[in-house]
Amino acid sequence: MVQFRFDIGRDGCGGVDGWYVDNVKVTTCLVAVDVEATHSPSPVEQGKPSKVTVKVSRDGTAGSTPTGEVRLTGPGGKGFGTKTVKNGKATFDLPKNLPLGSHTFTAAYLGEGQFAPAKDQVKVIVKAKAKAGSTTRASVAPKSLRPRQDFKVTVTVKSRAVKTVNGKVVLRVKGAKVGQGTLRNGKVVIKVTRNFKPGKYSLVAAYMGSAKVKASRTTVKFTVRKR
Repeated sequence: MVQFRFDIGRDGCGGVDGWYVDNVKVTTCLVAVDVEATHSPSPVEQGKPSKVTVKVSRDGTAGSTPTGEVRLTGPGGKGFGTKTVKNGKATFDLPKNLPLGSHTFTAAYLGEGQFAPAKDQVKVIVKAKAKAGSTTRASVAPKSLRPRQDFKVTVTVKSRAVKTVNGKVVLRVKGAKVGQGTLRNGKVVIKVTRNFKPGKYSLVAAYMGSAKVKASRTTVKFTVRKR
């Protein structure tokens, strides 16, 4: 409780109603607060959980830790809830479906009692989901060919993170494309009809990748006999 006393002296005027005291204003000095908002992990992969942690502390003064609430807003003023400050901290779990890109969030401490309101901004960066790795294997049948003989290349592509791999496979010999095909249930058989001269060859089977799976390749050898 704060008490005030006004000592008023007589000025010789005989007021009928007495003396008046006006224009008295009582103000309190609020304690400045520092707000620090951080996003983790940053950047976050789309579809993965992340959070904004807001630390609320006295700004350069000693005493009790600020209490009250923090409100989090995103782009366009969209609200992401209000949390109570506990032990100087408030934590917000962000939705996993945030769009790709960089987004500015504002953490506003609303103030309470002797503590003044304050706010801070934090960048929330959402990156594209990483593609799964893949392994490509290929076999040539027959491996030893007669001149002008057609042959088949069987290509299988697997990924530990994706049950069934889809996409295109391209075959090349000495950099020239000799065939292509589309995987079905992770496998494709491609017939090669080029006329190779007698000799030894290396064939590259390249899986071109997909929206979810990284590209990969392998090399197999075959021989064209003179007869």
